[in-house]
Amino acid sequence: MPGVLHAKLGVGDRERQKGLIEAIANEFAGHVLMPSPLVKREWVRWQDLATVATIFNVSAEAMNRRLEKLGLIGDPKPAPRMYFRRTLLPAPCDSLAA
Repeated sequence: MPGVLHAKLGVGDRERQKGLIEAIANEFAGHVLMPSPLVKREWVRWQDLATVATIFNVSAEAMNRRLEKLGLIGDPKPAPRMYFRRTLLPAPCDSLAA
């Protein structure tokens, strides 16, 4: 039964749900086919999209997306927002440890 694992993924209509499943599958495939450390190493070495795509046996479009996700090409992405506040508790005292 294909799709059983995805049956409750996402919210909204079927088209939106299918789009979400497709996006997750593409992201997963990107990590499997183009691991970050290897992509970074080859990008630093070659600095050529077609060459690096050929090394990983993926399309130039897929490699372009992966390089953008890794922040190696394209416009820099804004830093993620802090979701948790830092605690203002004092640091432990050295005198208490003695």
